[in-house]
Amino acid sequence: RVLVEETHRIENPGKRPIWVPEAQRSGGGAPFEALLPEGAIDFQTGVFDATSSFEQRGDRVLYWGPVYRGEQEIRFVYQLPVTPGEEDVDLRLRFPRGTGGVTVLSASHGPKLTSDALRSGEDVERDGVSFAAWTSGSLPAGGELPLTVSVPATTADPSALALGRAEVSVELDDTILEVTQTQQLRVAPGAHVAGTPRAPLLRFELPLEAELIGLSNDAGRLGIGAVQQGIEVVGPLGPGKHDFAFRYRLPARPGGTPLDLRFPMTVPALQLRAADTGLVIESDRLHRLRPQAIGTRTWMMREAFHVEPEEILELRFVPIEASAPSAAGAAFFVLVAGATVLLFVVAPLRASREVRGREADDLHGPAHERELVYSTIRDLDHDFETGKVAQADYDRTRQELWARAVELMRQERGSTGGATVASLPGAGMSAPAASPTPATDRPGEPAAPIPTGGFCPACGGSVDPTWRFCSHCGASLAPAEGSESTG
Repeated sequence: RVLVEETHRIENPGKRPIWVPEAQRSGGGAPFEALLPEGAIDFQTGVFDATSSFEQRGDRVLYWGPVYRGEQEIRFVYQLPVTPGEEDVDLRLRFPRGTGGVTVLSASHGPKLTSDALRSGEDVERDGVSFAAWTSGSLPAGGELPLTVSVPATTADPSALALGRAEVSVELDDTILEVTQTQQLRVAPGAHVAGTPRAPLLRFELPLEAELIGLSNDAGRLGIGAVQQGIEVVGPLGPGKHDFAFRYRLPARPGGTPLDLRFPMTVPALQLRAADTGLVIESDRLHRLRPQAIGTRTWMMREAFHVEPEEILELRFVPIEASAPSAAGAAFFVLVAGATVLLFVVAPLRASREVRGREADDLHGPAHERELVYSTIRDLDHDFETGKVAQADYDRTRQELWARAVELMRQERGSTGGATVASLPGAGMSAPAASPTPATDRPGEPAAPIPTGGFCPACGGSVDPTWRFCSHCGASLAPAEGSESTG
């Protein structure tokens, strides 16, 4: 089959839109009319387009509006069957109301065109595909444009076809999980690759309970169609890269909505994008990426590489219950109140520590408070990664918490009479630099390094026993005057 897509540019010079109500259409007189070539089949206006204003009457195509003021385009597609064994297809374009000119485009790797009524023009590129172009002058009402289409060689060799990158966008509300999948197809250089309706090149299975919403407009051009609970690729597909999309919906589940993805061939890279409407994405296969802000929405990002054929990627989208306590709530509290509120909260613990003695001191002292600060930092990092905290607020709050953690470590060191080594949360994360202390204990005498067991008593970083200052935070490693160092 040869697929033909016609795009007509029309103009309404008036001041009001043109629209013919359905009750007035029986007598004809549509704002736009076209004639299909002889033998044309499978007339379509695109699954994503509204079709209520189009009507096909035999070989006539009628468009009843609306036709808005100024210029607009009307687009439709159809196919011409190819007789087995023949290499050429005759195509006669007809224009019942005439036209100011015609441009015919054919993909450079696709069918070849010949016509005495056309002159060759400059090649054009659309959506990454190169097209050879031919043009004609104006045609009167009832004018025709004859063409001969030479069908290229095709092969059914499945090794000529591969899948490229896949992108999946997900949006969840109270009742529906809507999924849009964009898939890239790659065809090796050489002949076109094509299957048949009984033996398609590929079949994409939809998840159970999925309801197909539609296919992108370029799917028909690629010989891609919907079948029961799936999408089939028949072709023919020319050499190069081709993208198409399909959309479906699943019923949402109160306790979490599952989504199982699988592909008929190896996918080198898969990217998942989910609108952040208060969701947790559960998956053992996809890696978490930094969220992206697109327009007024924030999208959570996940990625997987080298997905095997028929490998099932199990995902689950769980809404966060507003009434349940969460790390996000704790981080938000810290974000709004800041370090001042944190100090206020722990003040009663200090008073209690003085009254209750040594045992209570272990539970409510600086070490315990420091662990709470570390936990808050981890919660803040998670909320920043999921896009719930702005960059400026995140940087300011995290610096305040780090400063408080360092201060608590110093309190612990003072209470024990020596150096306390503690690990800070987050690999590769740095604390605010401490103010350096003098390099010597007494005038004219060099400072003796503190034997800290290889760690800085201020930030916990690894140090050399001969160092006088920590290379991580700048704190002095010399002992305080009149004190002894403990390892």
